[in-house]
Amino acid sequence: MIEKAKLGKDGPLVGRLGYGAMVLEGYYGDSDDDSAVKTLQHAIDSGMMIDSADAYGNGHNEML
Repeated sequence: MIEKAKLGKDGPLVGRLGYGAMVLEGYYGDSDDDSAVKTLQHAIDSGMMIDSADAYGNGHNEML
């Protein structure tokens, strides 16, 4: 499990490592939804914070 730290002064505990999900939109090469979901699930199961944005894929990244 990944070590956790408090986010800000009064924030929640989050993983010290994060996963940048922009790659799931094909910015750096091909990606498909099934593989993307498996990747996100592995990151979550490992305790990582997910860095996503609605701007990635016009909201598709957030849907994943």
